[in-house]
Amino acid sequence: MPISLVSEICARIADCVAGRLSVLEFRDWFAPVAWNIERSKLQTTIEFVYRIDGLLAEASSANWSEQDTREELALVVPPFLVDRKAPRISRPVLNMTPRQPSARRSILALVS
Repeated sequence: MPISLVSEICARIADCVAGRLSVLEFRDWFAPVAWNIERSKLQTTIEFVYRIDGLLAEASSANWSEQDTREELALVVPPFLVDRKAPRISRPVLNMTPRQPSARRSILALVS
């Protein structure tokens, strides 16, 4: 289950980043997934969910635009990105920090 949960989260992020899913739709799907994630006792999964949850909280409190939130979500995905159109992108995502325009463009190009 944990691997499929991480894969499902990555796929939903890819859908959101590509515009197939709005940020609001992603948040509505993600909230119940994140609730009580600690019960999984899987530290990597918990940290991944916390990272996304923190980003969504920051986006909400700082009134980020839909596009800004999508760009930041793209940077949360692990070094691989599961997309329904392209099963796996093996090029690692390294040295990319939030608000780094070239990083956002390269991630967005991968999921478009």
